[in-house]
Amino acid sequence: MMKAVVMKEFSLSKGLVLVELPVPKPQSWEVRIAVIASGFNPIDWKIRAGKFGGKTERVLGCECSGIVNAVGTDVKSFCVGDAVFALPFHRSSNGSYAEFVCLPETLVAKKPGGLSFEQAAVIPLATLTAYRATRSVSSCIDGANVLIAGAGGGVGGFVHQFVKMQKDVSVYSLARDAASRQFLEEKIGIQRERILIYGGLSESEIKQGLMGMTRGALFDATYDLVGGTTKNVCLDMTNYSGHFATTLPEHGPNPPAVWPYSSIPFGRNLSVHLVNIGAELDSDSRATWTVYQKQLKLIAELLEKKSLLPPHTTIVGSLSADTVQKAHDLLHAGRVKGKLVMSVNV
Repeated sequence: MMKAVVMKEFSLSKGLVLVELPVPKPQSWEVRIAVIASGFNPIDWKIRAGKFGGKTERVLGCECSGIVNAVGTDVKSFCVGDAVFALPFHRSSNGSYAEFVCLPETLVAKKPGGLSFEQAAVIPLATLTAYRATRSVSSCIDGANVLIAGAGGGVGGFVHQFVKMQKDVSVYSLARDAASRQFLEEKIGIQRERILIYGGLSESEIKQGLMGMTRGALFDATYDLVGGTTKNVCLDMTNYSGHFATTLPEHGPNPPAVWPYSSIPFGRNLSVHLVNIGAELDSDSRATWTVYQKQLKLIAELLEKKSLLPPHTTIVGSLSADTVQKAHDLLHAGRVKGKLVMSVNV
């Protein structure tokens, strides 16, 4: 048996229970991981809020690190005892808020030697999302002016690192308040004079503030990692033949149209990228899933060479319903800088 935190109902304030469940058995193409650390992400609390529907009783958690505990008969990339990080997302036996998880080997990569298990646990989801928004497409060129909304979050920190891999890129960002600006300046490395505090400002005032910083220039690439007002700002501030990327889908019956001739994307010849980290996992063909293995391996290599650095990481506690609730409360409040992680098998 294994311990796991189970969500029993759609609620942000209750319904989390620590229970014992049977240890999952790997299928022929899967590995089983003894989880050492589990990362937290905004999608976790959004699932609890019922934003994505589905069954209520489940183990949440979309990323982890640990030790390979068992392998299926067809697994070729891993052996029992390998230290790994992984993306237990959609195709796994359960989420990472548990002592064990089985998932396809294509969603697993070997842990870079220089990272702790806690650092490695918060890599997969955020870094893959950032990679897909930047390096996997021609989104940023040498000498570009770039706007990142949400640079202080787990994904945003990696977006900043990926765009800075280009030469002479000027990065601008938005901060909710002075404390957030200080974090962006000291921990992320964005110049203070390129950070606009937007708390209390209207959408038009945010745009005016950014235009004042750039002397009236629009941005070659914009990245919306927040949604809502900042999504509108990013889209409206993207220059002709520029690139706009967002990781936030629109909910509701009447999402804004981007296709009409009068729209900003068509009117400015924009490249629009709607980043969906789980897209390939919707396919029933396991060959489609290999994109994750390639990208996770590349990310691991960048981390190993220190071309990519792990985010600021806070350990919230050990495996328990209280730890999960605390992490979700922090994420829901939108005050998390960097990434949150939970210790599991220690």
